[in-house]
Amino acid sequence: MHLHPTEGAIDDALMRIFRDDLIPTGGRLSLTTLQQEWAELPLRSDDLYQALERLTLAGRLSSECGSDGVYVTLTPDGMQRLRSVPGTPMEIWRRLRDSSNLAALDRRPRSPAGIAHNRRADDPHTPVNETP
Repeated sequence: MHLHPTEGAIDDALMRIFRDDLIPTGGRLSLTTLQQEWAELPLRSDDLYQALERLTLAGRLSSECGSDGVYVTLTPDGMQRLRSVPGTPMEIWRRLRDSSNLAALDRRPRSPAGIAHNRRADDPHTPVNETP
């Protein structure tokens, strides 16, 4: 069975190219550059064109055709979207691992009773061992 990513995931992949290339608001990439970088992804070339169309219709990208080729520009709405695009799984893991909340959780002592019952020791639903 072949699974295909959602449109949102494909759009995110395109936006990541702008992010990874450090394109600012109003900055642009040539279609040739996008095609080259897209070829490194495990996605179909048709997905690139469909994502370009969706993101252009949504106002996140714009395109212009000049004498030296086609360029795709990152709009202010596109920059807003770019800020919400998740990173790679490794980047997400690093962000989570480095967050102060999770670091605090790692330092909290764990209760053997909580682990034994697959619950926290202070969980009110943790079974209590009663002796008859």
